[in-house]
Amino acid sequence: MVDGINDTQEIVVKPLGKRLKGLTLYAGATIMGDGRVALILDVLGIGQRSGVLAAFIEQARTTGQQKVEAEVTQQRLLLFRAGSFARLAVPLSLVARLEEFPRSSIERASGSLVVQYRDRILPLVTLRSVLEPNAADPEEPNDPAQVVVFNEGNSSVGMVVDEILDVTEDAVTIRQGTDRCGLLGSAVVGKLVTDFLDLNEVIRAAGRNWFEARDSHLGGQKILVADASPFSRALVRSGLEMASFVVLEAADQEQAIAQMEQHAVAVVLAALELPPGGSSALLAAMRLRAEWDQIPVVVLAASAELVEAEAARTAGFEDCQPKFDRALVLDSVAKLVTSAAAFPATPLLAEAKR
Repeated sequence: MVDGINDTQEIVVKPLGKRLKGLTLYAGATIMGDGRVALILDVLGIGQRSGVLAAFIEQARTTGQQKVEAEVTQQRLLLFRAGSFARLAVPLSLVARLEEFPRSSIERASGSLVVQYRDRILPLVTLRSVLEPNAADPEEPNDPAQVVVFNEGNSSVGMVVDEILDVTEDAVTIRQGTDRCGLLGSAVVGKLVTDFLDLNEVIRAAGRNWFEARDSHLGGQKILVADASPFSRALVRSGLEMASFVVLEAADQEQAIAQMEQHAVAVVLAALELPPGGSSALLAAMRLRAEWDQIPVVVLAASAELVEAEAARTAGFEDCQPKFDRALVLDSVAKLVTSAAAFPATPLLAEAKR
């Protein structure tokens, strides 16, 4: 008996971790459409806990033991088809979500397919084009598009398939290897020959950024950009925000200090000519306060010719970069944030530095 029934949904059931296998009230978990994790109740387990099924406890225990032994050799697989491949599979444990997107919502960015998804831009790769790059596109593609979503940290990619067939659990042994791009080999699953997808190849087809994404702990770090020029600040800001940093702005030393008083800043990017007194004046003001003593400061020069990294370091700066070279600025910030995360400052270190 329940208080009420809210809705019905088709979901991807993900098994509980090994440490949670003893929770007999739950059969698994799933990720809901809004991103929340929901536990799936096990009716048999509830019956046992309540005493209603006391006569079947021993039988359930035997069944549970058999299930554990079977898990050693069985896998849960997601089955789907794409192009001329009528039966493809990937381990269900790798799948984050199954989605359907109207074809009208799919857009192009940087020459690739994308869709707006959970306040992010989700890159899409059409599996048919990976497995059969020379095949003609279907005259009437499925609408809505069926998409398998994979996550790794902050990175996501959607794989567009022709049809999602089923979720199955079976003992799997690769019976035949293959040299074909995008496939690992073939096996018999559910008495039918099934091709196993090489997910690495599919993700590479979606773009190299999946594998080269920066560590997730960098995202959300606050970076202060102090420069009198709104144009210069906007250019630097755009590159940092695309790398998931939170950017604060200041037009002079007074505004920079006010920002640091209100926010926990990870790195300060200060223009060489920041008024009044330049970046050296801002650095001197920061080093007078213990809570800012460990914040690294990078000097931004107007051109590569003005960059004198060695002089900047001896003056107390961590680095000096040309402000219009987005790659160099971003690399410098990422290294400093990573270093600070790996070796956080302590009061004793701060005191020794002063």
